[in-house]
Amino acid sequence: MPRPRDRRGACARRRISWLAALLALSAGAAAGSPASARLRLVAVGGEPYAPLDRVATFYGMRLSAQGARATRLHSAWSTLDVTHESRRAALNGTTLWLHAPARGLRGAPRAAVSAADLDTVLDPLLRSADHLGRYRCRTILLDPGHGGRDHGATGIGGLREKDVALDLARRVRLRLVNRGYRVHLTRDADREVSLAGRVAEARRVRADLLVSLHLNAASAPSAHGVETFVLTAQGQPSTHESRPPRSANSAFPGLAHVAASTALGFEVQHALRRHTGAADRGLRRARYQLLRDAPCPAILVECGFVSNPSEASRLRTSAYLDRIADGIAEGIAAYDRRTRAAR
Repeated sequence: MPRPRDRRGACARRRISWLAALLALSAGAAAGSPASARLRLVAVGGEPYAPLDRVATFYGMRLSAQGARATRLHSAWSTLDVTHESRRAALNGTTLWLHAPARGLRGAPRAAVSAADLDTVLDPLLRSADHLGRYRCRTILLDPGHGGRDHGATGIGGLREKDVALDLARRVRLRLVNRGYRVHLTRDADREVSLAGRVAEARRVRADLLVSLHLNAASAPSAHGVETFVLTAQGQPSTHESRPPRSANSAFPGLAHVAASTALGFEVQHALRRHTGAADRGLRRARYQLLRDAPCPAILVECGFVSNPSEASRLRTSAYLDRIADGIAEGIAAYDRRTRAAR
């Protein structure tokens, strides 16, 4: 935890950088710059925010109030719901976790999202053609989490994460191969593979994307649902953090692919919740080593809770595992369609 003096210094540096950005905006932004550089931003708590009425105009969407504390942006293709004073939003019914809370502004339905969230969460989804033109989706690396001595989470009735993850990876592989993709697994047996080894395998096979499969567990048996993680943007807090740590400004390799990872993660989460009917815990952000070091777009999918009695029971059935595999494969195919449309 930084000392108070360190936090003040970090805040001052952020304000200086944001002030420089605002001055640059007033001089006009060049084509190809981030979405936030094309809008007139406002300062909220010393940080740059993009008012949602200007965001709606930028994306050709209509804006309406949803009660006193929510705003909706919608078009023929997309519906974005933003809750004021919350990090939770939803795109086409699928939950998105923002890095910073959206802020209500005077004059409903006016609200604003942080410039960082506009650039790293919303823009890759609402304007993916501008981000995905250099990506392909031919070779896919599936990563069944854990293995060997590393059992991962152990749930009700001895259900082991490493076993379910491998079963799911094999099912997803079959579906993707049938769609014409080249698919590799980081492990195809119950063996231990280091995180560095999994990243190295992505480099070795020249993977176009990396999908790591896991199962969740919690001390509270009531916890349930599916969630997908992508890498946290530089300088921002992860979903479980209230403020960014000292390491937040590190230049991790995965940051080069954060927009594509966001698009991939959203499509997988969107399809997974539809195919399974599981509770939607959303597209989340974390700095897991696999996401940080990946040489390509990468996501980590938590496919359910082995600690929840209902989900553990379903995870023991072939029919439910097939539904999870269908969702993940369909999400990858939807991401592939985005990359093709961007070229």
